[in-house]
Amino acid sequence: DAAKAIAERRGSEDPRAVTALLEAAEGLAAATSAEGAERFPNERARALYQAGQALFDAGRLAEAAELFEQGRTLAVTEERRRQAAWMRVVTLDRAVESGEASLGEERDQAALLFLAAYPASDESAQLALRPSTARLLTEGQAVEILLAVPRSASTYSAARRRAAALLYRRYRNTGPVDRPLVADQFMTLAEDIITQDVIEMRSAGSDQAAELAESVIISARRLADVALAVNPPQIDRGTFALETIDRAADFAAIDVSELADELLFRRLQIASHEGRLDEATGLADRLAQSGSAFAETAARVMYRDSVRAWIDTPSDLEAARRVVRFGERTRASLRSQPGALASVLGTIAQAADRLAEVGGGQEMRQIALSAREELVALGTADDTTLRELARGYGLAFDPERASVTCLSVLQRADPASLGWF
Repeated sequence: DAAKAIAERRGSEDPRAVTALLEAAEGLAAATSAEGAERFPNERARALYQAGQALFDAGRLAEAAELFEQGRTLAVTEERRRQAAWMRVVTLDRAVESGEASLGEERDQAALLFLAAYPASDESAQLALRPSTARLLTEGQAVEILLAVPRSASTYSAARRRAAALLYRRYRNTGPVDRPLVADQFMTLAEDIITQDVIEMRSAGSDQAAELAESVIISARRLADVALAVNPPQIDRGTFALETIDRAADFAAIDVSELADELLFRRLQIASHEGRLDEATGLADRLAQSGSAFAETAARVMYRDSVRAWIDTPSDLEAARRVVRFGERTRASLRSQPGALASVLGTIAQAADRLAEVGGGQEMRQIALSAREELVALGTADDTTLRELARGYGLAFDPERASVTCLSVLQRADPASLGWF
């Protein structure tokens, strides 16, 4: 106590304070090995802890870590073991940051042992939040530790935000089998974080309110991304996320103009899924005209939902027009995916044929021809495709290419088959 008083008065780096701390550590450590000391286990563990604390304050970090470890092994109570284990981690981390890189492996081992022994503690959350320790954990382990932090802990909010960020990253990187489970876990957590942050934002001062609003907007953007990408889309959650972004931006006077295209795309996803395809088409056109990075994805969404609408109602010519329109926009982006491209080309050709039959004229016939010619170039054209291509050439007044295409079908047919005739 006297040494601590000198250190507090003069600073722990003052020579007299360092000397006093070292003498205290030496005396306390000696007491733990004195005759009969083993009969007083609590006092012995406490003395080792205080000796380690004295060395820590004196800057003798490696020696302090050894005493904390001795104190942990001799401690009788769980609380004393936890304190000593935590101080060993803190001490070794301080040593590594001070330039003693050789202690890095020991620091990492001490941190992992602490995490394994006390995963639900506030200290474990602090470790999981530190980059130097987080790299030692799998994302699943880190999420489990962060979500186990009690509400009363000082790191509760930070731990939950970090867990949400890790779950979002896992969702983006995980395979289709595990993705629904990770998505649901993330969305449930994100909604809770957003709700709590909005409550705090509305009662905070202007600076803190702006900081919380920024956090709310980040969480809501991620929630909208996941909610509208899962199958089936979580429209209620996506709508909640977009409304939250608007309210938070208005409340804290935050400029979200740089998010305009992203928010436009999210509204397109909602409108398209709900069958409001006229509205969604207008939004997709706005994204295409602005050269937005979301334009390509928007075209894919519109193509997918237009195909569904056309399948549901084959007589819906407007749906067929959207299939052709957005299928054409999607073609270029699928060059590296031959299977997906072949499917899109086949559907474009069928929709264009239907539109040509009801007055679409040569423009639609040319689109159908182009799609089927690309199928031939991909090597995925079957006999039905080739027959339709030959028919298209005939309607386009190109008998030479029509006959050559018919000949290619003929050469693949069995002369004894009906198809050959």
